[in-house]
Amino acid sequence: MDLDGLNLYHVKSHLQELLELGESVGTQSRGLTQELISLLPVSKYKCSLFSRKKSRKERKNQLH
Repeated sequence: MDLDGLNLYHVKSHLQELLELGESVGTQSRGLTQELISLLPVSKYKCSLFSRKKSRKERKNQLH
C-alpha cells in the first residue's frame, strides 16, 4: 500500500469512528430557536437600588 492509500485508509477509519460516535451520543440542543423565543411573554421590571418603602402618610397623600 502506498503512502496516499494509507492516509486515505486512516481518514476513512476516523470518519467511520466519528459517525458511530455521533449515532451513539445523539443530538444536543444549545437552546431555544428564535421562533420559540419570540413566543415568550415580555415583562418589564423596574428595580432601584435606592428605593424605599413609602410611609402610610406618603401613601395616603398620594391617593388624594
